[in-house]
Amino acid sequence: MRTHIFMTALTALTLFGCGSETKTNSPDTKTTENTSSTPDNTTGTQEIAPALSIVPTTFLETPEVIIRASIAPKPGLQSWSSKILLLSETGKIYTGNTGFAPVEKLLDGPYQDLQGLSMGFEPAVFLTQAEDGSFKAYQEDGNGSFQALSLSKPDGFNGRFCGTFAATPDLFVMELGGTLTQILYTVEDGLLTLETGEALPEQGQECLTRYKLQAFDEAQSEEKPFDPSSVFEDEYSDDRYVDYEISLENRKLIYRRDGKTTPLSIESGLSMSGMEQPRWLYITSAPLGNTFNGGAVMIGDGSELRVVMISLEYLNEQAAR
Repeated sequence: MRTHIFMTALTALTLFGCGSETKTNSPDTKTTENTSSTPDNTTGTQEIAPALSIVPTTFLETPEVIIRASIAPKPGLQSWSSKILLLSETGKIYTGNTGFAPVEKLLDGPYQDLQGLSMGFEPAVFLTQAEDGSFKAYQEDGNGSFQALSLSKPDGFNGRFCGTFAATPDLFVMELGGTLTQILYTVEDGLLTLETGEALPEQGQECLTRYKLQAFDEAQSEEKPFDPSSVFEDEYSDDRYVDYEISLENRKLIYRRDGKTTPLSIESGLSMSGMEQPRWLYITSAPLGNTFNGGAVMIGDGSELRVVMISLEYLNEQAAR
């Protein structure tokens, strides 16, 4: 059974747990197998399932401790060159991809946050936020490096990036004054322009630890073949999608689906060690090429200088068994 996974900026959060790295208002859910159920303020009473073992798909070796990640995705055949952006504990920004290129330093900073934008086939763009709250924008040049990009933003613009929402070609999400808000953006003639859009109903603390996703299952829609161009249209009824959630709670990975809570453990594979201390979590459904065409789960290792990557499609299929 083949499952398609995707996220939107409005309905699916990209889980970012930073010691918390990606959903911070998640409850302290207990995951002992002796407990039959546990209250959860997002999904109601949850049945506790036995822990599920998963193995890393690959990993990125990093020069120093990484505390946060973001993505500047590329579509189609260029998806393997999507920029994986990594923020270090000392405020430096590094980049890598799912190919064989090593992780390289982009900027010294220091920065406290970053947000990749979705530019299609155009050069990659990302935003940074310094410790004083100021913002800067950078755009990829023809040599694969990044150069400063002029930035225009509303007066009094101040807040934090909400990395759990996937950036689309027109908008990303920030927490402004405690409210999740759409930020509309355009890039034209060397200028990145930001405008404040509509507020979203979720609370700001949702930004850093829990990702809400949807899986589309062809087996549930045999009368109509899957059409990727229609996933945002109303012609697909709700029963064609399966809602699920991945979060990082108390340094433990948790998978919730169909009223069931499943603890996840990362075990050693044939050539990669497992992980006992997840530091942060970031999820993207953007295709990243190679074995990550269905998206990726990135997890900061609390005991090694590496970022473990797990195929989102693989994780969802294993957890749904």
